[in-house]
Amino acid sequence: MKRIIAVINQKGGVGKTTTVMNVGAGLHMAGKRVLMIDLDSQGSLTMACGIVADGNASTYEFMTRGANEAIKTLDNGCDLLPADDRLATINMNSSARLLQQSLTDIEKNYDYILIDCAPTLGMLTLNALTACNEVFVPMQAEYMSLLGMADLMNTIEVVQKRLNPDCKLSAVIINQYDKRKKLHATVIDKIHEKYPDALMQSKIRNNVSVAEAPMMGKDIFEYDKNSNGAKDYEALVKEIIERE
Repeated sequence: MKRIIAVINQKGGVGKTTTVMNVGAGLHMAGKRVLMIDLDSQGSLTMACGIVADGNASTYEFMTRGANEAIKTLDNGCDLLPADDRLATINMNSSARLLQQSLTDIEKNYDYILIDCAPTLGMLTLNALTACNEVFVPMQAEYMSLLGMADLMNTIEVVQKRLNPDCKLSAVIINQYDKRKKLHATVIDKIHEKYPDALMQSKIRNNVSVAEAPMMGKDIFEYDKNSNGAKDYEALVKEIIERE
């Protein structure tokens, strides 16, 4: 089954974009056909990939007029739909099915479609939840992250009932993990209690290379393939594929 994955957390700075970029690269290295979609008007994924969005060919054109030519192939082999600030004009007066409808013609070309969502639960995120069949939540092992999960789960339940019964939480990914911190272990135990089937065993450790790679327009495997970050993402990708 084709996996269309919305990568979501309404809290910023938890590693959504890094997750999409590095998981996408790792999946491609494993022989999977990957499309990454930047669904954030701030364009963080687009910039991290070293791309300058064309004003006439972006996720906005793809969603509003089915412009498949907006898809760009990156040096690492992944395809990308880049974002620009016009995405912000897709608001609560817009349809929640724009992305779903636009993907109909091209989804057959990919094994994985990864959607980098804005750090809000607005219309763009609603489009992602309507189009996807899985939700990945990257988060830090902090109590505030746990509180935010409750709001996100409520949103997913509403989407399941009204728009997309296939939308489900399938992965909680711990970023910036430090095994020396007792708080991290305590929070992870709490996550396991609430979401035992979704919590990924592979955790992304605090790693300088993971933070530096996007600034150079590279994924972690291109930037430092021998780093702990590369090893962690390789393990995470393997675990994701095992769940197919």
